[in-house]
Amino acid sequence: MSEVNIVYLDLLAFDGDKILRGGALVTDPSTEPLEFRCTSAVRPTALQRILWGARLDGHVAANLIGLPLLRKISQEYGLVLQR
Repeated sequence: MSEVNIVYLDLLAFDGDKILRGGALVTDPSTEPLEFRCTSAVRPTALQRILWGARLDGHVAANLIGLPLLRKISQEYGLVLQR
């Protein structure tokens, strides 16, 4: 098995969970940093909170933060870990 780069994804909430930001850190197999990306602030509206309900955090994490970050990474990677 060849060694693969690892992407660590994380999501943080600010301002009482009204603002969300995500980050992606790419490391080599020995955890040496290779690349870092972060999103701009994501501010779900009151209507989105009502419509998505308990699923809002998952939707924001996956579709509005995680996937866009992964698409922007220039390094090749073989494993994605999300906290």
